[in-house]
Amino acid sequence: MSPVSGKSENRLKHALEARGLDNKYSAVKLIMDTSLYSVYLLSENEKPKAEDKILLIEHLPAQESSAHLLPVRFKKTSSKKETMQEIVAAVNAHFAQNEHYLS
Repeated sequence: MSPVSGKSENRLKHALEARGLDNKYSAVKLIMDTSLYSVYLLSENEKPKAEDKILLIEHLPAQESSAHLLPVRFKKTSSKKETMQEIVAAVNAHFAQNEHYLS
């Protein structure tokens, strides 16, 4: 997992502002960055010990980008592999719910 910087940082800032979350959350790490979407680990500013959240930003060609908080729960004792499996499952579930990705 890499830190958030450059183009990715601008995309994240815009997505958080658009959802009104820019004052509530800060990015901890960039988890995945593809040509179609990016996934970030977020932490609440007011509650640093609260559960982290996952933000999926879709940046599809010729479409306005969209941001989604994914329902993922992490255990403090989870390994990196287990955490990544949870994140990938949540991303896959998100795309499976949206028919236009499957056609």
